[in-house]
Amino acid sequence: MIDYIWLTGNSPLLKQLPEQFISAAFLLHPFEKMPDGWEGKRRMNKQERFFPTDEEKLVLGKAVKWEEVRNASGLNSLDEVAIALQTFFGALNREYERKDLKEKLSAYVSTDLYLPVEDSPSLFIAENLMRILSSKGANKLIYSDPIHNKSGSFEISSITPLELSGLAYKEILITDENQDFAFMNVIDSFATVLMSKEENLDEILNAMKMEAVICDENTYVDWYFDTYFGRR
Repeated sequence: MIDYIWLTGNSPLLKQLPEQFISAAFLLHPFEKMPDGWEGKRRMNKQERFFPTDEEKLVLGKAVKWEEVRNASGLNSLDEVAIALQTFFGALNREYERKDLKEKLSAYVSTDLYLPVEDSPSLFIAENLMRILSSKGANKLIYSDPIHNKSGSFEISSITPLELSGLAYKEILITDENQDFAFMNVIDSFATVLMSKEENLDEILNAMKMEAVICDENTYVDWYFDTYFGRR
């Protein structure tokens, strides 16, 4: 079993991976869209937001890519979308906050469109994560939980997207029985790190139409600041 990795911002991500993995990507948790008018029918007043349950998202909702939100909101890059989200949730030190980007994003995210989930893989990528884990013939997923000091396994065919999303909350690493792939959360962010023995991880993700930031040798955990800090 692969032990949980405590990622740091002191070195590029690829240098922090277990030695069997040679590639990685940040899977971007999509924004979540409910049918037009859905929220207005449920909230008690105009000041409050009404949030759908996970079950309602799966039945009625759909994923909205960061690129679509970036284009519609006037943000210039996926880096800016990430920084706007981090600012919105107060996850950045004050000197790195960008309230101007937050305001652009907030102006676009209106009724029936919801921000990505943090600290857990989105329901809308969970099924693809299971497909990736089983793509080399694996039948089980194995998890390592450092907080509760426990580990375990599940049959991939028996776990639902809801169960996977609930299992993979905060500090936990999940791999397949052959350890061809593994994924884990990045705390206080809106991305899941996917690790692979494959060099062509971008081809795998493109085939599944998953929006991601593919890591190179200079990509850090706070990838959205790589250009800002002159790391590329």
